[in-house]
Amino acid sequence: MRRGARRLGAGLAAVLAMVACAPQPTPDGPGPTVQVVHQETVLVGGWFSDADAALEAVLPGAGAAAGGHGEPAQYRLRGLDDNGQPLFELGFGEASLAAVPGQPLRRFLLPVSAGSAGAAGLAALELDGGDGLMVTRAATISKADLLAALTGGEAVRIAAMPGERVRVRWDVGPIVVLRLRDPATGSVLALDRDGEVIVAAPGGKLEVAISDGVRSAAGLFELP
Repeated sequence: MRRGARRLGAGLAAVLAMVACAPQPTPDGPGPTVQVVHQETVLVGGWFSDADAALEAVLPGAGAAAGGHGEPAQYRLRGLDDNGQPLFELGFGEASLAAVPGQPLRRFLLPVSAGSAGAAGLAALELDGGDGLMVTRAATISKADLLAALTGGEAVRIAAMPGERVRVRWDVGPIVVLRLRDPATGSVLALDRDGEVIVAAPGGKLEVAISDGVRSAAGLFELP
């Protein structure tokens, strides 16, 4: 009896081990495929008040970089790579600013070329507002970690829902902002910081861009 019991116990242990090692279904189903989209242009935004200035989270851009308005360059914007080398330097003035209704702010949003380093290669920003006003912002994670967050299936999680909708969840610690776009039309479906959003995605395709505040990357997600 003891020998048979030992054999039964060993067999049960083996079965449990096999179950533990087998791929487990998840409530969200199988994950999507991801293709990183290299984008040289970045969208750099911020604001000025009468006494202060700030830089906002950078995201990958599309289209041509800003060419200026032929205006006096009262302000200067500079982007650096991980070695502290300049990726871009841009001068701009009041013609590039837009007043915010009801607030004493003037905002800017400039598409700037980061060159071959691309959006994921941008490691730091410097905004010179004149009169000794300098604002700096630095990436918080490495390029490798940012791309892993985008493509690894852990930091950004996408699942199909009924009616051609998808649920997107992400880790709000390393990812400051996430943007969703329709890859067919380029229209923005969501720009969110809260960690979860549901959007319509006809055809099961979605462009997802993430940013740590300075460094950013985009990927084309396709659900199975």
